[in-house]
Amino acid sequence: ADAAAVQAFTARAKQFSVIVYAGTWCHDSQNLLPVFFRLVDKSGYPLDKVKLVGVDRNKKAL
Repeated sequence: ADAAAVQAFTARAKQFSVIVYAGTWCHDSQNLLPVFFRLVDKSGYPLDKVKLVGVDRNKKAL
């Protein structure tokens, strides 16, 4: 996450409740989750406000 993204997220973070839907089989999840969690870490957004929901290949919540 670059500095501008961290700054923008931090400025607005208190407005958000974050729910992430992801599948370990999904290339987007594999590529974007590490970027997202670096952004969360650098911004100081509390991890307990991030809900991570796993989905199967049929995109049904587990």
